[in-house]
Amino acid sequence: MIRNKFEIAHVVKRFGAQFRMLSRPNNYQLTVLNALQQCRTAELGGHKDRCDNPHCAHEHFSYNSFGNRHCPKCQVARQMLWAEDRMRDALNVKHFHVVFTVPDELNQLCLADSRFFYSSLFACAWDNLRSFGYSHYADET
Repeated sequence: MIRNKFEIAHVVKRFGAQFRMLSRPNNYQLTVLNALQQCRTAELGGHKDRCDNPHCAHEHFSYNSFGNRHCPKCQVARQMLWAEDRMRDALNVKHFHVVFTVPDELNQLCLADSRFFYSSLFACAWDNLRSFGYSHYADET
């Protein structure tokens, strides 16, 4: 297997301070950056894998992963399993997939107070969906 020369941790170490200064990330984003910076580095330790074949006995050292859900390298297998589970859980009924988008102008509000932002967003989304559902129901009667 060919490994990349650089990990996400290298990128965060190299550009993280500049990003923090320019973007002013919130506490949650800082926690994620810290996790990504430590992932698959000596900071988290490592483990040695050894071939079971007595004629080979090849050893390979690997750094431990942090397992953060934002790390694409750590989470690819888990994400695939999650997607399969969601497909199995899907009800065999007619349904609609609805996506609500947010204008870029609201990004700063989201970063400043994400709890307020998302609770407001979901309240608005629910109000809209509920109104569509009731108007559709009223049309059928």
